[in-house]
Amino acid sequence: MADGFAQGVRNAAGSQFPIPDMMKSNWQQVLLVYGGWLVLFALALVLVFLIQRNVVEDILIGRMANPWRLRSIGQWSVYVLGLGWIVFVFLIEGYLRNGAARGLFWQRIVRVGAPLLALISLSFAVNRFF
Repeated sequence: MADGFAQGVRNAAGSQFPIPDMMKSNWQQVLLVYGGWLVLFALALVLVFLIQRNVVEDILIGRMANPWRLRSIGQWSVYVLGLGWIVFVFLIEGYLRNGAARGLFWQRIVRVGAPLLALISLSFAVNRFF
């Protein structure tokens, strides 16, 4: 019984289903993956707020005179950026989990985190100089 469970799980018909690699991993790896995911999750959320405030409101809306257009762009930008953020969060979770299973976790953290930090810095620079 213990050998069969270590290799996989049997259903009622006797077929064996393999256990996914993530279930076989230790808790430290799981905590590391989801800890990294939370950090990227938070960085992406900060970036969404900065883009909405600095780029959309200050640059785009600040240059318009039409109050109807100003209000619609300001409100719709929140929805569009939020939808993009949600898609990003789901894609990054799978990307990091698969990277951890292949031993590429830190490379993938840097590959995703560096552009986020660069865009956050660019957003601050846009706010400062424009």
